[in-house]
Amino acid sequence: MIRASERTVIVGGGFAGLRTAEALRSRGFSGDLLGVSAEARYTYARPPLSKEALRNPDGVGAPLPTTADVRWQLGVTATGLDVTGGYVELDDDRRVAFDAVVLATGVRARHLPGPIRGMALRTAEDAEWLRSVLHGTPGRVVIVGAGFVGSEVAVAARSRQWHVTVVDVSPSPLATALGPHVARWLWEQHRAHGIELRLGDPVVAIEKAEARLHVLLGTGDKLIADAVVTGLGARPNTEWLDGSGLDITDGVLTDAAQRAVTTGGTALPNVVAVGDLARTPTRWADGEAVRWEHWAGATTDAHRAAAALMGQNLPADVPPVFWTDVYEHRVQVIGLPKGVESEPEAGPRGFCVGYRAGGVLTGAVAVNWPQRLPMLRRELCQRAAA
Repeated sequence: MIRASERTVIVGGGFAGLRTAEALRSRGFSGDLLGVSAEARYTYARPPLSKEALRNPDGVGAPLPTTADVRWQLGVTATGLDVTGGYVELDDDRRVAFDAVVLATGVRARHLPGPIRGMALRTAEDAEWLRSVLHGTPGRVVIVGAGFVGSEVAVAARSRQWHVTVVDVSPSPLATALGPHVARWLWEQHRAHGIELRLGDPVVAIEKAEARLHVLLGTGDKLIADAVVTGLGARPNTEWLDGSGLDITDGVLTDAAQRAVTTGGTALPNVVAVGDLARTPTRWADGEAVRWEHWAGATTDAHRAAAALMGQNLPADVPPVFWTDVYEHRVQVIGLPKGVESEPEAGPRGFCVGYRAGGVLTGAVAVNWPQRLPMLRRELCQRAAA
């Protein structure tokens, strides 16, 4: 338990770190809160970067309002963590001492190998650059990676009259995240809007030929493009934690209270990990440790971590939720869509598909039906309580 006179260092200037600072203050921590952020701007919202930010420049990268009193040091990168000594090493050769530390360095975009990697979309600067391209003369854009970012960039590009081709090595992208039925429905919406899909085709390389780009596929085909955008998922920023003794296999392993776990299996009482960086066991995945990489998950992590550091009772475990837009449609997910898929249930403007394992609801996806979510949430929470 940290005391009011002590210092908590938050490493990472993203949403999860900011929400943890707010949660600590709301739970009575009045000590020194020091934030270290590699980015040179204050915390901003990332989900809009692949949505409205590509269509509307207003507010891109604008600081999120907050009531937390944090002394942020911007443009500074953490390079090491000494748990025993109680300090964080920075790239300007300083050491910052802590009584407790919040690990919130998040993730970075994965890239294709080779000298030409395409445009990724992870930061506000990425969104500003991509928007400037899409708002230029329409041409041909190839999107490598048919995840949520790829889908949302495709919508933005079509709205600017670009010819769009989406390529993914998986023959059924987003089926794990949305379930097979909704994933098929989503890609049908893209086809209906004129998007070409090359699913099940691996990308071998990107080459430059005069003023255009050639995307080479494993089939031997070649796609001509004026721009290439990659949405290949994310890699946890854990390199700075090498040698710390923490388990950093695919993120920072934590216990259910967000306390970082060492390679020896010990949960550290004064080191917590939150947000995209954290790999936390959850009942929603049958106790498996997972990284959610969603906005709502960062808030849940923040409150659990703050409670653990303050020695207070943990908040109730809530089912994960996230959403995406595809043209005029809103797709909302609650829980984990795995198990037996139900027949679609028709709603006033859309539909809902549920997933059950052993007859128990594990998750659901609602399309254009937000009123259905509270009932699904209650059922999931009743299962958790039982």
